[in-house]
Amino acid sequence: MKHFSLALIFAFAVALFACSSDSGETEETYTVYIYTGAYQESCQNMSMLFVGDGLDGFQDFGGYDSWDKFEKMRDTYGAQMGLKTHSWTKSEVKAHLLGWGFSQEKAQTRTEELFGVEHGICYARRGDLVDYLIK
Repeated sequence: MKHFSLALIFAFAVALFACSSDSGETEETYTVYIYTGAYQESCQNMSMLFVGDGLDGFQDFGGYDSWDKFEKMRDTYGAQMGLKTHSWTKSEVKAHLLGWGFSQEKAQTRTEELFGVEHGICYARRGDLVDYLIK
């Protein structure tokens, strides 16, 4: 009876370990920055980073010197601005965009655009505020 109990406990432990172990693959994380600022401020200060109508959209930093400008702004004013840094997966970025009120389709499109480039910015205007997500 003792051997049977030990065998049963061993079998249960092996099954439990097999269920809890993952395949070793984890979703890659990316450094992203989020910031909310006044629309007027974005017209004055953030316009050096992107050209947009202030409603919502995406801008690729790849072909511009905007990424260098962003890094300088981040290093100089980031703390004062309330710029927040996160290490997020693609699905966490999409969830954040859904939190902005984007539809599933728009959040998916913006996420694909953002992760299709080395550095990019997604933005959305909410009245007098503009939300930014920068990768």
